[in-house]
Amino acid sequence: MNYTVFTSHYFTDWILTATTLVSFVISLIYRAHKQLFLIQIYIAASLFIDILFMITELLFPDKRLWHEIDCVSLNLYSILEISLIFLFIKKEINRKSTQYSLKILYGIYISFCLVIWMYFKNAIISNSPHLFALEGIIITAFCLVYFYEFMHSNLTNDIQDNTHFIVICGILFYFSTTVPFYFSSSSLLQISPTFSIIYNCINYCLYTILFLTFIKAYLCPITIQK
Repeated sequence: MNYTVFTSHYFTDWILTATTLVSFVISLIYRAHKQLFLIQIYIAASLFIDILFMITELLFPDKRLWHEIDCVSLNLYSILEISLIFLFIKKEINRKSTQYSLKILYGIYISFCLVIWMYFKNAIISNSPHLFALEGIIITAFCLVYFYEFMHSNLTNDIQDNTHFIVICGILFYFSTTVPFYFSSSSLLQISPTFSIIYNCINYCLYTILFLTFIKAYLCPITIQK
């Protein structure tokens, strides 16, 4: 067994898993927040991926094998992730023209993934930082479109207990922050291999903040929801 998995990321991965587990339990307790059902699926999928990563790293001494399993899982997870966020934000957009713009951005990412995976045989089993950077840019654009629509609505006075606003703030923070890391990861790895560990630790911390915003959203009063 690979016991280094317990300390390789200075416990930031375990903190993330614990936070994700807490957010999942809270999503079950406060499942009356029907408008957050897609976020509940997102939380459940993230928890599954976190546990899968830890199990594969713990049980498989062959680093290449668990690395490939993790990469396949992460690549497929990115499709689910952007799909859930797209659907979550799209239902909050009223204008058809704006919804159409979101669909185009979403279609670009899905098409790009399919082309990459079909024409480059090792792409699906490889880490794809530039692909995740593109995902971050598109999701950031989704969020900015939502905030533009939100600022022109009559809901701006209810942001403290507005579950969608809170969730999308967390999404915008995470994805806009990680885009520069993904774009620069390849060059930074050439400078120092330890960058991978440093980046993963930062990424786990940022993801933890994202799931804390999900918890905050679920703890909002249900009676004021739309």
